Amino acid sequence: LLVAFALLLLLVVVCCTGHFSPFIAVALVVGLGVAVWAIARPQVALMLIFIAAGLPSFLVPLPGHTMRPVEGALVLAVVVIFARRPTLHLSLSHLLMLLFIGISIISFIHVPALSSGLTSYGADKGLFNLLLLLMAFFCGAFLVNYVKNISGFLALALLCNLPFCLIGLAQWKGIHLPTILVPSTAIEVVQEGRLSGPSDSPTTFAFYLVNLFTVAIACWLLGTRRRDRVIGFVMALITLVNIIGSGTRSALIAVGLVILVALLINRRIRLLLSTLFLAAVAGILFFDTVVSKFIHDPASTSNRFFLWGQAFKLIVANPWIGIGLQQFPVYYAKLIVSQASRLDAAGISVHNQYVEWALESGVFWFIAGVALLVSITVACWGVYRVAQPKYQLILLATICIVLANMVICLVDVPFDKAEGGVFLFLL
Repeated sequence: LLVAFALLLLLVVVCCTGHFSPFIAVALVVGLGVAVWAIARPQVALMLIFIAAGLPSFLVPLPGHTMRPVEGALVLAVVVIFARRPTLHLSLSHLLMLLFIGISIISFIHVPALSSGLTSYGADKGLFNLLLLLMAFFCGAFLVNYVKNISGFLALALLCNLPFCLIGLAQWKGIHLPTILVPSTAIEVVQEGRLSGPSDSPTTFAFYLVNLFTVAIACWLLGTRRRDRVIGFVMALITLVNIIGSGTRSALIAVGLVILVALLINRRIRLLLSTLFLAAVAGILFFDTVVSKFIHDPASTSNRFFLWGQAFKLIVANPWIGIGLQQFPVYYAKLIVSQASRLDAAGISVHNQYVEWALESGVFWFIAGVALLVSITVACWGVYRVAQPKYQLILLATICIVLANMVICLVDVPFDKAEGGVFLFLL
């Protein structure tokens, strides 16, 4: 209380002498109150990260940096860890995460490319996103023991992400939304009929929804209270509708895998057959509406194979240390490619997370990344078979969410977006 009072007094003095606007002054005081609350109740710090991950379009302009809400929430969680000093038992997954980040730091030192402005994307921002994943992974590991009711906690996390889903439903209904909720980069895509929600693209929107859908399915199947199971069922339906509206094929395949794995692990064979039957009926009734969302330009697939071929050439030429973080656009601009086949090099991506890992930081980074994801899945499965039902919920959610993202990684780069990666590694 004494420390909180001293900080509050200092904050009042700074606000009065700095001539801040009343809105900023009130926001700073509220922020201090939230920080004190999070230190007193560490589970609040974890919930704030889940909430912040669902607010990707709310950006805070700072000198030389545009901060996303998830960054502030992670910093607050780190402060809570230093204040409460919880214990942590290191496992293989933690060591692999440290190895994964260590290789990325070496890669950045190898090619220390810096962004030229707030809107540009360079190696420094790529490394920063990876450090956010590291922070999320260890914040969850340090603070998990403060969560006593896992079922209720995850159900509340789903409800806190409800606005994220409702924005997508509003787009589907044709409701005009302000730019603070929908980034300007996604407006053109929305006009084409695909949903982007508050994210910068339909794919980013869908990949984050896959994470929410996985937690919702786990709550529906293994929630300890009827309230939590109802929340899980409702959120599963809402997220599924949004994923279909986004028109992202890899996300829909990941959803199918989540349903199959979750129901088979829990031996819900009748429920699985009923789900398949209802999905078939719904597909027949709304065939035209659904199919129209997933009919994309044929060049979308051919361009992926073309880019993978170019990336493999660079991997063979730089197998051990790679070409550097976020350096593929630079190298692609110098490749000998005919003008008829050349794509716009600005912001170009290989659309494969595994290929990107091997390309940017070498084969060992690819091995470390895959081993990290596999180790998390194996560790959770080994505990799941003997765990109490209240712990099986988060174990099932983690197994399914990792498997879903590993499938998406075959055709896209979900971990390049901080919010989805933070959600996964925090869980």
